[in-house]
Amino acid sequence: MLEGIPWIDFLSPDIEWEFHGLYGYVRTVENLIGDLLKKEEEQLERVLPLDDPEEAGNRWEEHDRLRGKLMPRVFRYSSTTALVTGVEATLGTFVRFVERGTGQPFKARDRRRRKLHEEQWSYLEGVGITLRRLQFMDRLDNLATVRNCMVHAAGIVDHDRKPERVRVALDHLPGFALSEGMIEVAADAVAPLVDEAREWLLNVAGMIIKHFHELYEATRH
Repeated sequence: MLEGIPWIDFLSPDIEWEFHGLYGYVRTVENLIGDLLKKEEEQLERVLPLDDPEEAGNRWEEHDRLRGKLMPRVFRYSSTTALVTGVEATLGTFVRFVERGTGQPFKARDRRRRKLHEEQWSYLEGVGITLRRLQFMDRLDNLATVRNCMVHAAGIVDHDRKPERVRVALDHLPGFALSEGMIEVAADAVAPLVDEAREWLLNVAGMIIKHFHELYEATRH
C-alpha cells in the first residue's frame, strides 16, 4: 500500500489554490464594501433634507444599520465560516489519504465533547504524524467556537449553548470582538487568518508526505 505514495504530493497544490483563492476573495470583497459605503454616503449627503434634521438622522441610521453593519457582518460571518469549513474539509482529505496508506480507519471517539478538527488531528498524531504547532493550530479551536455561534445562533453570543466559551474565544482572536451582544469582525481580521491556515495546512501536508516517505524507505532495508 505504501508503494508510490511518497511521490503523490497532490495535497500542496490544492491547498495553495483553495486558500489563495479565499484570501483574494476576502480582500477583494472587503475593498468593494468599503468603496460602496463611501459612494453611498456621498450620495446620501447630497439628498439629505437639510431642513429636517430628524429625517436626516433617520436616513443616516437606516444606512448605518443596513450598509454599515448588516452587509459587512453577513460577509465576514460567511468568510469565517468558509475558512473553518475549508480547514476541516482539508483535514478530512488528509485523514482519508492516511487511511488508505496505513489501513487504519478514522473513528471519531468523542464528538459530543470534541470538535471535528480535534478528532482529525488526534487521528493523525495517533498514526505517528507529528503536527508542528504553528500559531494557527492554537487559533483553530477558537475560530471553530466562533463559527458555530455564527451559524447556530446568528452571532448572538447569549443564544449560544456555551456563551462563556464564545466570549473567551473572541478574546483570543485578533479583530474579533463582542459588540451589543453580537460577534463583531473587523474588516482586516479574516484575510490574515486565511494565510495562517494555508501555512499550517501546507506544513501538515509536508509532515504527512515525510511520514510516508520514511515508512517507504524503511520497507526497502
